[in-house]
Amino acid sequence: MTTTAAAVLQKREAPAFMRFADGESISGKIIALDSLLIKGKRVSKYTVELGKAVWEGGKIIEFQKGAGRVSFLGTVKIDEVITEEDVKRYAEIICTGEDKSVSRGDRFMQLFDIALSTGPISWGVVSDKARVVDGTEITDEDIPF
Repeated sequence: MTTTAAAVLQKREAPAFMRFADGESISGKIIALDSLLIKGKRVSKYTVELGKAVWEGGKIIEFQKGAGRVSFLGTVKIDEVITEEDVKRYAEIICTGEDKSVSRGDRFMQLFDIALSTGPISWGVVSDKARVVDGTEITDEDIPF
């Protein structure tokens, strides 16, 4: 006889939509990169699960989930740096201002500092150090081949 776990419905909210202002920043895991058609023009939409990385010796060793998700539309500068390969990577994005020499109407091109992890991440401890569980240190010798 096959049994299945009972499913539970949970209300889920859409990510908060944001527009970067000068000096504003976000950090977290890029969880989606979608393409939208707005006024006949293809635009990228990014969704980020907010969170913060814990660094040690130049490496990310742990990710701490933040409060919720945000989405934002791509800009020329963001789209030049972040690609589909970066989905599941940790990102820190800071709006550093505007380039007043590049404009469309009364809006100027926004500038960003963007840093990305070198590979995909998951929440929790991700160190290559041995992890202690219930007081027991797990090493390579404990893992069967």
